[in-house]
Parts: sequence; structure tokens; C-alpha cells
Amino acid sequence: MKRILIAVAAGSMLVAGVALAAEEKAPEKVLEIKECQKAKGPVNFDHQKHFKAKPETKCIDCHHKGKNEGCTTCHKQAQEKIGTCADMSPTKNPFHVKCIACHKAEAAKFPAAPVKCDGCHIKK
Repeated sequence: MKRILIAVAAGSMLVAGVALAAEEKAPEKVLEIKECQKAKGPVNFDHQKHFKAKPETKCIDCHHKGKNEGCTTCHKQAQEKIGTCADMSPTKNPFHVKCIACHKAEAAKFPAAPVKCDGCHIKK
């Protein structure tokens, strides 16, 4: 009986591990982020490139609550009060706050991580 319980527990952990690994798989598509800036061009964001550079990355490291959805899905009231992220200064724009902070923190390990505007923004 004890062996059966151990086998069931091990099998459950394996299934949970596979499910978590599948959940953390980076999307293959390169996204064009174009709704969060006014003065600069859009940003082409490659999930695969980021996951390869830093394999320990989890979705929740960038996505609020780990959900793969747009901010306004939940924050419609905030957008009505303060506008879109394009209306915010670079110090309040959530993309700038999260992305640039990470790029600067990782610059020593990953010199290819751009920290200047034109490193991410496509020139108009």
C-alpha cells in the first residue's frame, strides 16, 4: 500500500511539473507593441529570444499576475482615468518601468540587452 501511495504521489508531481513547464513556454510569435508610445516607433518583442537569453524566466516576471493578456483587460477603469500607457511619461509607462529596469539590471551579463531607446524602438 505504501508503494502505491509513493507511486501516485510521484506521478502527480510529474504531471504537475509537465503542466507548469508547458505553462511557461514562450510564445513563438514576435509581437509588435505599438500602442504604448507616441514619440518613438513600435517595439518588436521576441519572447523566444528573451527566454533563450534568460531560461529561468517565468511569464509572471513580466506579465502582471502571469496572465497573457492586455493590461486593459482588467484595468479598464484605470485607463479611463489616466489614459493609455502611451499617455504616460517613460518613468510611469509600465513597459518602460519593467523592460528598461530588467535590461539595465542584466546589462553586465547580457551586453546585447539594449538600454537606449533606439535599441528596442523601430525608427519611424
